[in-house]
Amino acid sequence: AALRTPLVRDLSSYVGRWSIVLEQGRSEYLLALDLNWMVRSVAESMATPPITFVLDENKTLHSQQGPLFGRMVVSVHPQKVTTIEENFQGVVSSITSTWEDGPDGKPILFCRTTTRGKSDVCDQRSRVDIDHAGRPSRLLVHLHALSKRA
Repeated sequence: AALRTPLVRDLSSYVGRWSIVLEQGRSEYLLALDLNWMVRSVAESMATPPITFVLDENKTLHSQQGPLFGRMVVSVHPQKVTTIEENFQGVVSSITSTWEDGPDGKPILFCRTTTRGKSDVCDQRSRVDIDHAGRPSRLLVHLHALSKRA
């Protein structure tokens, strides 16, 4: 998928505290992140903690999730393509995030994680389902690990 972003999206459907009800591809995703076996085993057995989203005055979405391994994961999801570097458990990753249009025109948060020294990439797409009455109903997260190995 192309990393392109319109100037402003309505991200208000994300605002609130969410329990993730569907998280597809979690084991493969954790394996591709190159976490050690012990950390990966614990992560696979843990329930995913809730995530809270807030929207600031610049229409930038902020998230906070956790605690995960004793720390809160705080992220910023601006309207434009953004790349950050993160170090967790000795693994350095580059995370690029942007917004895509879903088939229904609703925004999908797309994040691509590349681990330093590995050829694998991990893609994550998060979207909010809207119920028949037009209200946000649940957060869906699809994880996909891609191997670039020959």
